[in-house]
Amino acid sequence: MLNVNTSQYFKILNLWLGFVLFLSLISQVPNYITHFMTWVNYSLFFFIFLQCVIIVRKEVNNKAIFINLAAYSLIYSLSFLNSFIGKGAWIENDQLANYIFQYRSILLGFLLSISIIYICVRFVFRGISTIQNYLIALLILMPVFIWHFGPYFLDKNYLFDITTKRFDYTIFDQSQLQFTFFSFSLICAYAILLYKEENSLGEYVNALMVCFFILCLLDIVDIFSVLYHIKLFYLSQYVLFTILIMFIVILFRKVNFVYSDFGQFYDCIVVDGNKWGIPIKRKRNSLAQSFLTTIRQYLVLRKNIFGFVILSFVFSLNYLEISLFLKLNIAAVTFAIIVLFFYISALYQKRLSSGNLLSSKNRSKLREVK
Repeated sequence: MLNVNTSQYFKILNLWLGFVLFLSLISQVPNYITHFMTWVNYSLFFFIFLQCVIIVRKEVNNKAIFINLAAYSLIYSLSFLNSFIGKGAWIENDQLANYIFQYRSILLGFLLSISIIYICVRFVFRGISTIQNYLIALLILMPVFIWHFGPYFLDKNYLFDITTKRFDYTIFDQSQLQFTFFSFSLICAYAILLYKEENSLGEYVNALMVCFFILCLLDIVDIFSVLYHIKLFYLSQYVLFTILIMFIVILFRKVNFVYSDFGQFYDCIVVDGNKWGIPIKRKRNSLAQSFLTTIRQYLVLRKNIFGFVILSFVFSLNYLEISLFLKLNIAAVTFAIIVLFFYISALYQKRLSSGNLLSSKNRSKLREVK
């Protein structure tokens, strides 16, 4: 049952359908987008932007988090404009197309990173203002950002190769890969802190971080495949489509939550807890709990783990267009990792059954009981 006014959903649905109609019409203009899923993902990013706008209007605790996501989604959804500039496109200007692509990619990387870092700062530094959160996030982000992308702002032709008279994106891809790794590592650090403390920033914030984690991982794989000339075809677009559906489902539930009386009450408790330094335990979602329980039960059996790894490995190798020598090397490394995993697991089970994993304190208690 919807807690939010149904007319608002119809409003964003109408705006999204209008955007889809616009994309379908403008796609008839000469452009260099060759796959249908690219257009679909542009439209889904715009829908996420509209969802964030509705959430920001009612959100009490985390407006800035959804403003950051809205900015990232809007810029990404407008990226289709780049496809109409370049050789064979509507505006035949390769140099302008390269400049737009270069700075658009930098802006998207910056917005994604600031969205992630802001959540991490909010989690660590509780009770401070939004401006202070942004200042700390920028102090963390800007040195890394300037180190990787500063040369591109000092010289717009930094990537231009005079000998070939073309733009060489190898250095740019390496900068993007390292910068994305930085954001990826911060999400991992957030997960470790969350595991230790389990405090709440608000409902569905952790779910968003899971989506950011998968999105960063996709970017890393995508850039890595470009650098090492591994043809993924349009697999990344289908994976991105899945991630965007996850975002939309989470934001849909967030909209219903934030417009409900319980959602308003819960967010007010979190705000007061952060103000007075009282940590509020995160509300556990029943769907998430059942999903995690199912995953744990599946991974209990070793044959399931082995089958899952082997099937994923075989699928990946057959899909990638790489040399047979490289495939054999990847197979050998993967097989070694699987063997090592089962060996460590066997040692763990052996030590657990013999009681060697107990601490000295627990061992003394166990002896007293005996």
